[in-house]
Amino acid sequence: MTFSELGLSQALSATVKKIGYTEPTEIQKQAIPYILEGRDLIATAETGTGKTAAFCLPCIDRIPNPAPKTPTLLILSPTRELATQISNFCRLATRKTKLHTVCAVGGVAYSTQIKRLEQGAAIVIATPGRLVDLINRKAIDLSQVSMFVFDEADRMLDMGFLPDVRRIMDECPKDRQDLLFSATMDKKALAPILEQLVDPAKVEVAQKGDVAETIDQYIVPTKTAVKPALLQAILAEHGHERVIVFTRTKRKADICVRRLIKAGFRADSIHADRTQSQRRRALDAFSKGKLDILVATDVLARGVDITEVSYVVNYDLPDQAEDYIHRIGRTGRAGATGFAISMVTPDTRSNLREIERLLGEKIPKIIIKDFDEAEHLREEMARNQHFYDKNDPDIAQAVKEFKQIHKRKKKAHEGDANAPQAGNKPQHKKKKRFADAKTTDAPSRAEDKKPKPKQKPRPKAKHKPGVGAKKPERDMRPGRARRAEVSARRSTPKKKKQGFKRD
Repeated sequence: MTFSELGLSQALSATVKKIGYTEPTEIQKQAIPYILEGRDLIATAETGTGKTAAFCLPCIDRIPNPAPKTPTLLILSPTRELATQISNFCRLATRKTKLHTVCAVGGVAYSTQIKRLEQGAAIVIATPGRLVDLINRKAIDLSQVSMFVFDEADRMLDMGFLPDVRRIMDECPKDRQDLLFSATMDKKALAPILEQLVDPAKVEVAQKGDVAETIDQYIVPTKTAVKPALLQAILAEHGHERVIVFTRTKRKADICVRRLIKAGFRADSIHADRTQSQRRRALDAFSKGKLDILVATDVLARGVDITEVSYVVNYDLPDQAEDYIHRIGRTGRAGATGFAISMVTPDTRSNLREIERLLGEKIPKIIIKDFDEAEHLREEMARNQHFYDKNDPDIAQAVKEFKQIHKRKKKAHEGDANAPQAGNKPQHKKKKRFADAKTTDAPSRAEDKKPKPKQKPRPKAKHKPGVGAKKPERDMRPGRARRAEVSARRSTPKKKKQGFKRD
């Protein structure tokens, strides 16, 4: 089956063929006809099966010609990376048309996006937060939106965007076409969006918990203290090129990158605290092979298409079992093979049980060669003990006293007569001089002192009153001169104002 047989126009089918899409995937075969009919749709498919093209191509084909200046197609995405990816695909698909696309995401200046919206845009891809900001600034008009796409809607609601989503839906017309696409579908969580759909068609290519058959999964039970050493052992054994490492927090991602760079790897991080330019630069460098390892939080787990990822390492297991499926879906895409290795610590065993319950199977263990966990654990404990000893106030005081005793012993060994012996109390210098003065052999202080010739006092200069008087020294400390000036002004008595007397 070809794209033209699904109902796409000849011009768009030719453009899709030039992009590299020769045969539609299963989700595209089932979703495109419903969208071309104008029906609302709920589509579920595993990651890497072509969901972006499944909703972009028929929606672009339905935009009227000539192209309107206000948005007709609105696509909402939870992350900046996914929104940028969808925007790039739409620009490729509309390069031979007069349809303009605007990507509105955070981390970018408002002025550029507002200017492009003023020039006219039929397609808008946005994240919820930035789109609400543009609505508040009255920079975008959503009154002509006829197609509204929710991509990874469950993730949007998990991230707390429900108030923003409701605000955006209120700005759009009621008689629009709503399309909901996701890799996992939780009807309870998606209830606020599902209640807006009218007689939706349902397409389900993958069941909840399905993982691509091309991805092998393994776990490594370990301790939290040796996870950095274990990660380096995994990279040394299975290769360090085109690897994605997922952490639970942004701080762990940065720490992990610093350790990898120190070990000689080319690594960078992607998380919510980094600017949009930094995230785009890291993603482009990884896609072009300039970076070997990309350390990221779950912002990279959804929908971002990175080709030829060798394998994925879960440095931390995710809090939600569904996110595990999205994470490992970054490898083994488009029929390619890949695998995922997850580190399991005692505090994340419950997360592992939830993941295995969702998958419906046990994840096998894998042994990392040339990795002695007991040895690395002893080294880490010694390193931690040194850190604790260094920061313990009692131990720090003991070390200080030991250094003082060692310093006294060293001076005594060098033959310094003035230095006190180790263990004796130091005597004050004044007492030493006083003791020497009382000895008979030492000359008295009176004999040492010679009478100094008396100097004539200098004649005092005669100054006229008020002329040439010596000024007091000025305090040059910051702010002191100003304070003295203010206090002097306050201390001088104020002249009484002379009023007019009535006759």
